[in-house]
Amino acid sequence: MKIQNLKENRQNIYLYPLIAAVILRLAEIPFISTSTAALMEYGTIARNMLSGAGYAFTWYHADGSFVILPTAYMPPGQVLIQYAVLSLVGNNSTAVLALYSIQIVQSGAFIYMLGKIKDALFKSRNATMVTIWLAAIYPPFIYLTMNFGVTSSALLLNALVLYIGILFSEALRSEKKQMKYALLMGVSCGLMLLFRGEEPSIILMTL
Repeated sequence: MKIQNLKENRQNIYLYPLIAAVILRLAEIPFISTSTAALMEYGTIARNMLSGAGYAFTWYHADGSFVILPTAYMPPGQVLIQYAVLSLVGNNSTAVLALYSIQIVQSGAFIYMLGKIKDALFKSRNATMVTIWLAAIYPPFIYLTMNFGVTSSALLLNALVLYIGILFSEALRSEKKQMKYALLMGVSCGLMLLFRGEEPSIILMTL
């Protein structure tokens, strides 16, 4: 019973920070650009895919002319997210708001993962509570939700890789569920590579 109550208490500490995080990020909506230009190079490649040009980027010349060429300019993860939204909603301000909603969800998941990492490392309810509250109200974390680049996705996946790495390390020590966490580690690292090409070096430094 005590163990069950402890688990419930640890889960309950996430509720108010997550509510605060969502409210603060919704309050940003009047300040975000709803122009599809805000989607940056990821949106450019996604729009070219929708137009039939394939995975291509639009390059502009000094005279104002442009050429659309196949590119490996950006990993496909963020492009595919924007492609899916643009294909469903259209190339308009509604798509930008839909993507912003996705990034709010990503920020909530990131805050939750930070709490899980803290709890896994220190097993302290107070330390976990401080961590998730700081992540919820930390101004740079709030601001980055307004950026339609790869940051929201990369932060979430970095936290996921680190958390699974901790679980994998514990599994290696206890010799239990090693295969499960080895597979999860591989999958999470693979997902991360879809968003950041330099991720192998980040993963090595993290672990």
